[in-house]
Amino acid sequence: MVASWLSHQIVKLGDDSIAITSRDVSESKQVQEALRRNEELLRVVTDNVPALIAYLAEDERFLFINRSGAELHGREVQDIVGRTVLDVVGPENYQAMAPHIAAVRSGQPVTYEREMRRADGIRHLQSSYFPRRDEQGHVHVCVLSHDITARKQMEAALEASQARLKGVTDNVPALMSYIDTEHRFRFANQAYQEWLGIDPQSLIGRSLRDLYGDTAYASIRFHLERALAGQVVHYERDLPCAVGSRHVQVTMSPHRDPQGRIVGLYVLMNDVTALKQAEKQSALSEERLSLALEGSHLALFDWDLATNEVYHSPHWSRMLGGPTEESTIRLSNLSQLVHPEDLPIVLAKVADVVKGRTLFYNAEHRVRTSDGQWLWILSRGRVVDRDPRGRALRLSGTNADISEQKALEAQLQRMAELDALTGLPNRSLFNDRLQGALTRGRRESAPMALLLLDIDYFKQINDSLGHDAGDAVLQEFARRLLESVRLTDTVARLGGDEFTIILEKLHSPSEAEMIAGKIVAAMSEAFSMGDQALRVTTSVGVAYLAHPTGDEAARLIKLADLALYRAKAAGRNTYQLAEPGPMNTPEPVA
Repeated sequence: MVASWLSHQIVKLGDDSIAITSRDVSESKQVQEALRRNEELLRVVTDNVPALIAYLAEDERFLFINRSGAELHGREVQDIVGRTVLDVVGPENYQAMAPHIAAVRSGQPVTYEREMRRADGIRHLQSSYFPRRDEQGHVHVCVLSHDITARKQMEAALEASQARLKGVTDNVPALMSYIDTEHRFRFANQAYQEWLGIDPQSLIGRSLRDLYGDTAYASIRFHLERALAGQVVHYERDLPCAVGSRHVQVTMSPHRDPQGRIVGLYVLMNDVTALKQAEKQSALSEERLSLALEGSHLALFDWDLATNEVYHSPHWSRMLGGPTEESTIRLSNLSQLVHPEDLPIVLAKVADVVKGRTLFYNAEHRVRTSDGQWLWILSRGRVVDRDPRGRALRLSGTNADISEQKALEAQLQRMAELDALTGLPNRSLFNDRLQGALTRGRRESAPMALLLLDIDYFKQINDSLGHDAGDAVLQEFARRLLESVRLTDTVARLGGDEFTIILEKLHSPSEAEMIAGKIVAAMSEAFSMGDQALRVTTSVGVAYLAHPTGDEAARLIKLADLALYRAKAAGRNTYQLAEPGPMNTPEPVA
């Protein structure tokens, strides 16, 4: 039996009787109920959208606003509905909105960005207004606004970082560029303007052939192909400039993506014209040579092979932090100043030129200064005197301080391998370290483990406290990770709040579990964020490998990721261990 809705009308008649009329209004009630349910559904949907959604009447009064929109304005929904835009946002914010509202009232959709001033600071919004006409022809406005403050902050930070990097590269007295695999410029520093008279921005997208011409391009193409094949290439060439020509020393370093593919080259050209001029002047008098060397910041050396004594010009002593004066030193004592890692290479190159296998001696190496620091020098020379039997008697040349160049090369290398925020290895260096660990594990039959970690609910930290606080949490998280592992272990940041740890030379899964538990416990102490303490936890996935074969990188990462997923499913703030099964069927084990 189906119930019906009835509407009754009672009318009193003149003879004290009444007349009753009834009609079935069930269909109308069903429509009203459907409308009510649809409105409730609309409210549920819009209240869960992380953006402002609103509907304005012709007189700019709010007919509808969702919960996110009300929270953006710091009010309750019921405090906004029925009030005008001016009342809700205030005169200053309304002034920026009014022209766009007027435009949409004419029937034109509008999308724009603006600043929204609130008591707690400025928020950046991207707003879209859409017109809607009702049955009477009145224009209502549909509003959709996204809070893009975080994006704006990231853009500003990126712009500042790029400006700092540009400031560094533009002040380096050398040509610096980035060349893609098609031999086209993707970056060039300000020195291109100073040396070649060419705006560095005009080089972007141009090929080396286009800039230097067919003949010069043909002479350097061999070096480009070697570098793109994976070698760090050094060579010298004459470079025609806006004024005269420079002799430059060129270094090409390959740039690899996270998969290890070479995607471009870092190119550094140092002006070594002064060195070449000094070498050409070697036959002139000692006074003229001394003046030339001093002006070019080079130090002269002259080795007497018969006595094994080496003479140095005054600039050498100054380079090492001593007084500016000439000096003579025994070769055995000079060798003790060379870095132990570099000495075998230096001695081999000296032997080559002394024996006549090469004409010139050319070596980059480190020497110890008077305060115990290591100074990078470029040492060049040749045998200038031989006896009638061809035995070398004297070897002369120059030493140049290349510490700045080496520091710049190291900086470029760090930028390519280390995470700028935490100083930990990035994904590219992690992949190299993981492959190296697997290879060592196979060679030494030593078990190892891989840990994948992330910070529980890190997005809420960023959303509630801001990205500066989020960055501080990441830095402190990284510090605690380093304190929780051995010096021989690798801690890396893969991106966002995702970290990884490589553990080598283990004996059992329990060692990896002990370290994972230590890490979880290390995060239990509150993180200090200014005047407030923040509770931060982590979830850890552990993949243990008892018998490395050298080719399990992808499988090991997948196992650790599955274990991390299980740690999160287990309530977070814990770790889970997965043990490798067959090659193609990894199964996580708690």
